[in-house]
Amino acid sequence: MTKPVTISGTVVGPTPDAYGKQRIAFDVETTVDRREFGIEWNMDLPTGPALGNDVKIIANLALVQA
Repeated sequence: MTKPVTISGTVVGPTPDAYGKQRIAFDVETTVDRREFGIEWNMDLPTGPALGNDVKIIANLALVQA
């Protein structure tokens, strides 16, 4: 299942690297509710549910000019 999500983050660069190529970096993150993607399983434990519903997704990307 796919759904659009909104991400937020920062962009660093472009900056030259040691080989003369341009680099750009993206640090992004978002939080989704797993139930919106059909992941419903959970188990009750004495202290409460085994799983939370919010899933935090973090991506750190570094791209180099070809």
